[in-house]
Amino acid sequence: MLNSLGVDEELLNEKYDTLRSEGQLNGEMVVCVSGDRKKHFEFSTKHNIADGLNLTVFKNITEKLEMEEQLRKSDTLNILGQLAAGIAHEIRNPMTALKGFIQLLSNNMGKENPMYFHVISTELQRIDSIINEFLIMAKPQALKFIETDISKIMKETADFLTAQAVLHNVQFRTCFEPDLPSVRCEPNQLKKVFINIIKNAIEVMSKGGFVTISINKTDDGRIHIAIQDEGSGIPEDKVKRLGEPFYTTKEHGTGLGLMVSFKIIEEHNGKIEVESGVGIGTVFHVFLPLK
Repeated sequence: MLNSLGVDEELLNEKYDTLRSEGQLNGEMVVCVSGDRKKHFEFSTKHNIADGLNLTVFKNITEKLEMEEQLRKSDTLNILGQLAAGIAHEIRNPMTALKGFIQLLSNNMGKENPMYFHVISTELQRIDSIINEFLIMAKPQALKFIETDISKIMKETADFLTAQAVLHNVQFRTCFEPDLPSVRCEPNQLKKVFINIIKNAIEVMSKGGFVTISINKTDDGRIHIAIQDEGSGIPEDKVKRLGEPFYTTKEHGTGLGLMVSFKIIEEHNGKIEVESGVGIGTVFHVFLPLK
């Protein structure tokens, strides 16, 4: 039975040998339920408690492990928020002065070394952008939820990113289910999420290709948005860490964009799931409740 659920036969034999030699066995195992879904179990086995009879007790600890993972991420975000709130203003004050003086120097000396001033200004803007992402995490946002056409938000996002897509030889393919019900949401926040995910998709496709965007209603009463790229994919161990602060698969990324995206969808009582295969590409699944 366990073999049919994806438990390795060699592992089973190894465990059984240990059971026979020691008389009892405790441990954990992972069982593939359907597709990529996995269940985690604790087990305790006693050998030959009666003539030819072994007793094994299984305990499903999947929810416990998932909760521990959520708590770990939550603790990290709380610490990050406290740090951001504490240092943002301290950074912003000298930043404002630097930008002002760089502008003055550029006006007087910029003709001699224009590239240097451009690089300095660009990097200062990047620092400012990172501070803004910190502040989004640090303080609650005043969200105004309204009934909105999710397809309209996505179309506006795709139009906004079309120029960047063309530069990377990337095209958009869209498939929106007709007559979708409205979603109660904060449109600008959702647009920010879609921009983050689609920009990532464009940037990982160095050889060009298609970003496929689909929206449909699920049988359990949710809106499902899928954004699929044709990039090189992400290894399974790295997929699990997406959304953590400062964790990124991009050379010059910060990981803050995805972290903010996960938080926004969480505030909408939704969920983001990531499906990826090395050499195949990545799909971001965004689920939003209708009620």
